[in-house]
Amino acid sequence: MSDRLLSVTEAARVAGVAPVVVRQWCQRGLLRAVKVPRQGEPAWRIDPDDLAAWLARREQTTMMPGHAARRHPWYAAGDWAGRRSWLAW
Repeated sequence: MSDRLLSVTEAARVAGVAPVVVRQWCQRGLLRAVKVPRQGEPAWRIDPDDLAAWLARREQTTMMPGHAARRHPWYAAGDWAGRRSWLAW
């Protein structure tokens, strides 16, 4: 365990996602984190070692063959180009 814990914003920067996503990971118990009391809503603090290990495990599972096709039916159907215009809307 590292001496310095990361804030949600710092962890989000490392993970390349928005802070709200890191908060959701913590709330759902997907990412090991500590709740620190503060006025208003409690803050989350994440150990950098735990974050690195979790991101490595996540990358391994998302890089499995066929994984993208299971998560995104448009890829499997070969219809992704037609959906781009819908996403831009």
